[in-house]
Amino acid sequence: MPGPHENPIEEAARAMDAVEAAGLEMRLTGGVAIATISPSALRPPLQRTYGDIDFVGRRKDVRRIEQLFAGLGYLAEEEFNSLHGERRLFFIDRENKREADIFLDNVDACHQLQLRDRLAIRPRSLPAADLLLSKLQVVNTTPKDYQDAIAVLADHEVVEEDGPNGIALERIEEVCCSDWGWWKTVTMVAGLDATRSAMCV
Repeated sequence: MPGPHENPIEEAARAMDAVEAAGLEMRLTGGVAIATISPSALRPPLQRTYGDIDFVGRRKDVRRIEQLFAGLGYLAEEEFNSLHGERRLFFIDRENKREADIFLDNVDACHQLQLRDRLAIRPRSLPAADLLLSKLQVVNTTPKDYQDAIAVLADHEVVEEDGPNGIALERIEEVCCSDWGWWKTVTMVAGLDATRSAMCV
């Protein structure tokens, strides 16, 4: 099998081809995932470079995920994976000096975004609502986080019901209305007045 592509979007597609051939339930997340569903992320002023490709898989599939990425030409970060392999795995694309970061069941950052039940939703990326939440949960928000969040908002309509298309208010409310920390961070990062937000009223 050919080695990793230099272009991260093409490499994400190659990896997902292998994921689907192996019958694994994994989805793209992070900036590259947003670039695959949001054309605005691929042109100025929102265009940016990507230092890694992020995925979410199932904890029960760790061994199969390790085998898959080895077959794709990635080198496992053995020490990190030994210490944190219950929730996250790192692999290195040495040729392009890029990481593959695989979250297991949840995305753990400033908050925990539970995704175990979201991995069967098509297409290859997580739904737009989850991708947006993954960016709005970052307390120390960086320009690239804002670029990615704006790209999702620019290219997707807000819809009521959860599903693969649009930014589902149902999903955002499910996350933010069940956890005060989530609500506080999302309203703060999004520039909403948290004292007046009617999201969970």
